[in-house]
Parts: sequence; C-alpha cells; structure tokens
Amino acid sequence: MKINEVSANIDDKLLHLEQQLANLRAARQRVEQDSGAVAVIDRDIQVLTDARAKLQRSRDLVWQVNDLSQQTQQQQRRDRFYQKLGLGLIALSGVALLGILLIYLFLL
Repeated sequence: MKINEVSANIDDKLLHLEQQLANLRAARQRVEQDSGAVAVIDRDIQVLTDARAKLQRSRDLVWQVNDLSQQTQQQQRRDRFYQKLGLGLIALSGVALLGILLIYLFLL
C-alpha cells in the first residue's frame, strides 16, 4: 500500500471519528439530566478522543517512516555512485601506472 493510500485511509477514519464525536456531544446535551448516561457518553467521548490522537500519531509516524525510507534510498544511490567512482579511479590509476611503466621500459 502506498503512503498516500495509507494517509488517506487514516484521514477517512479521522473524519469518521470526528462525526462520531459530534454525535456523542449532541447526545450528551440531550441527556444532561441523566448523570449515568452523561458518564457513559463522557467515557465514550474520551475513548474516541484517545483513538483520534493515536490515529494522528500513526499518520505522522507513517510519513516519518516514508521520509526515512526515501533518505535511505538516496543514501544507497549515493553510496553506489561513489563505489563506481572509486572503482573508476582505481582503474584509471592502474592504466596510468601501466602507461608510466611502459614509457619507462621503452626509454631505457
């Protein structure tokens, strides 16, 4: 699943939670006289609020993981580039050394 799909799923769940919270708050206002019902609704509101906070943290963590993954991939590409550059320089040095040896041998 791609990062945008995961983020969109979390956003959908957050929207659904917000709707549930709005419904619970409206229900709480309707039953303010019944302290038992208010306590149950307050507990439900707290559970949904905690779930919302966890979903928001999850979305943030998903994006952080994505950013770290991209940074790791970039670092790996850089490392491969420098490995190839190093091998190229070694090969060039070998050719230059061989050239110097050949010139030295022919001039003697």
